[in-house]
Amino acid sequence: MATITRKPRTVKPASGTAGLTLHLNGTDYRLRLIQAHPEIASLAYRLTKPDGTAYDVRQTGYGAECSCPDYAYSREGKDPRGCKHVCGLRAWGLLPALPPHRSTGQLAANDPAAYEEMEEVWVGYPVPERA
Repeated sequence: MATITRKPRTVKPASGTAGLTLHLNGTDYRLRLIQAHPEIASLAYRLTKPDGTAYDVRQTGYGAECSCPDYAYSREGKDPRGCKHVCGLRAWGLLPALPPHRSTGQLAANDPAAYEEMEEVWVGYPVPERA
């Protein structure tokens, strides 16, 4: 029986370009992962509008931050959810989700020991009387 020897098949390396677009409130943003300084942020993205306006979003140890005016003037230090850019990236799993909010009432009802510990930490801070 004769054996047929085949020439090895040459495989071309994968090539091409890919892009990701984030659609927020009627505007398409071109999304690009950018290098984050490791001492400042663990993750960073640049969102660019069709007119060329770009906003940088980064995940820091304190949460997500954005360079847009809405975040700077209305959200920073006031709203942990962040601006629409941060919310959009979270919605698609590109930034970590926020931890669930627990009120002190929920904490007192579900974990009395943790509530007692919290009262000790906040000495001098007015804590509502328990019934």
